Amino acid sequence: MRDPRHLAHIRTQSCCAGMLLTPCYGPVEAHHRTGAGLALKADDHEVMPLCLQHHREFHGACGAFRDWTKAQRKEWQENMVQLYRPTELNAAEAEGHDLVNEAEMF
Repeated sequence: MRDPRHLAHIRTQSCCAGMLLTPCYGPVEAHHRTGAGLALKADDHEVMPLCLQHHREFHGACGAFRDWTKAQRKEWQENMVQLYRPTELNAAEAEGHDLVNEAEMF
């Protein structure tokens, strides 16, 4: 499901890696949960805020994430995505606001 309002909200949050790891650099981006498969983008409710630097480092398993195993990165990502998932109230409120179900697009 696409939800531009939730993505915009995520981009207003602080980088979730900056509070634990190294200092942030660049604007905050909405990192979609990885692991959905080839050419499949995760749901817009499966995101976490990462600054430009930490977003690139997370995907590249370098910088702040260089000593993390793939399993550690996946577990941390799942925990962060859970923290930033919209509440039931927010999801229900957003239903009429620019949400696009990919199944309806084709």
